[in-house]
Amino acid sequence: ERGNWTQHGPKALVRAILRVGPRLLIATTAGLFAQEGTAPWKIVPGLPGPETNHLVYGPGPRGRPGIWVATNKGVAFLDGDRVEVLGLESGLPSLACPTLYLMPSAQGPPQVWVGTFAGLARWTLGKWNRLQGGPEGLMLFAFAQTSEGSIWAGSMGGGLFRFQGGTWSIPRTLSGPPLVSVLSLAPSASKVKPGLHPVASIFSLL
Repeated sequence: ERGNWTQHGPKALVRAILRVGPRLLIATTAGLFAQEGTAPWKIVPGLPGPETNHLVYGPGPRGRPGIWVATNKGVAFLDGDRVEVLGLESGLPSLACPTLYLMPSAQGPPQVWVGTFAGLARWTLGKWNRLQGGPEGLMLFAFAQTSEGSIWAGSMGGGLFRFQGGTWSIPRTLSGPPLVSVLSLAPSASKVKPGLHPVASIFSLL
C-alpha cells in the first residue's frame, strides 16, 4: 500500500489466499479467516482442524459451487455458511492434506483433486477415489498445469510426476540431479526443448 508493506489480516502463517466475489479468505495455521469488504476478519467455524493449507473454488459434492478447504484433519467444503467435512469415511487416503487442484474435464464440470500424505485422490461419484499409479502413496505438496494440458505433481521424497493422456510418467529434469522433493510448482513462461518439462520448481529439496 503506497509503496510499503502493511499488516493485513490475522497474525498467523498464511498458506493460501482466495477471493470469491466480495469475500476474501485466508488459510492460516490458526484457522480459516474471512472478510467481507472492509468488515472485521472473522474465523470460519466448523472446520475439522485449525490448520488450513489450501483453497479452491469449484463445484461441490452436490454440484453447487463453493470453497474446498484442505486441512491437516481432512477436507471441508463451504457452501455459504454451511460446512461439510469429507474425511476418511468419504474415502480420503489420509487426513493430512497439503494441497488441492481443480482438474478440468472435457466430459463435464471440473473435478477436485487432493494431495495427501498417502497419495492422490479425486472427488467422483460422491466420494474420494484414489488415483492409481504415479505418485501413489507419496506425500503430495503441489500441482501445476501447463499450456499443453499436462498436470504436474510435486511430492516429498518421490520427485516430480507428470499426468498426460490418462497416464503418469516421471520426467527428466532440465539439469542437475533428479528432484527428490518438490514443494511448490509454477508453469514456466519460457519455451523449452522437446522432452524437457516446462515447469519451474519454485522450491525444491534435492
